[in-house]
Amino acid sequence: MATPSAFMAVAARGDLLVVIADAGFVPVIADYTANAPAQAIEVSICGVRLNPFTVPAPIQNGYIEIPTGSADFATAAAPVLQGEVSCDAVTLPEVALAPPPAANPLPPRDPGLHIAVAGEEMYIWPPGIARTQLLANEGSAILSLALELGPEATSWLAETTTRNVGGEIQISSCGEILIAASVPYPFTEGFLSFPIGADRDRAVDIADNIASAISCD
Repeated sequence: MATPSAFMAVAARGDLLVVIADAGFVPVIADYTANAPAQAIEVSICGVRLNPFTVPAPIQNGYIEIPTGSADFATAAAPVLQGEVSCDAVTLPEVALAPPPAANPLPPRDPGLHIAVAGEEMYIWPPGIARTQLLANEGSAILSLALELGPEATSWLAETTTRNVGGEIQISSCGEILIAASVPYPFTEGFLSFPIGADRDRAVDIADNIASAISCD
């Protein structure tokens, strides 16, 4: 919980609350955002809960922009965070919370690559998959699978993840979910990489199934 004394400066800029932390509170913000962008940040002010949001990287300098979804809310909340008024002396506008993201369907038992994002799905097979590559992780036996998507799949993934930051992305092949995680930020470049385990034979089979889309046997 942050008190007004934790902030050196607060300003409303549109629906954003622009906050600069006091030097003593900078390490707290750095710790709170340490898992960025994979973990969403949750904020409430005077009991009004805001929509979770993400930042592209851990914040080390104490400067943070908090999207509130409402310029009226940001304007009313700035004096509270600045310590000019108390929560007891102000009634902040309610903020419309986003609906929870849709659940992803069960993956199909087909070769190739199946990607689902917040209930929207796309089945991708060559030439929609430009390249697959197994990568070794230094100091670990765990392998990662790197995928480079073709133009159509790249465009779909960019558009879908832009609309669904915080929703779930599920990647599967042959009915096996390879990874299910929250969307930390829009994937616009057409590159995906995720751990796939230490069993090299299994990893090779998965990469081949995705690259060929011929058979799951």
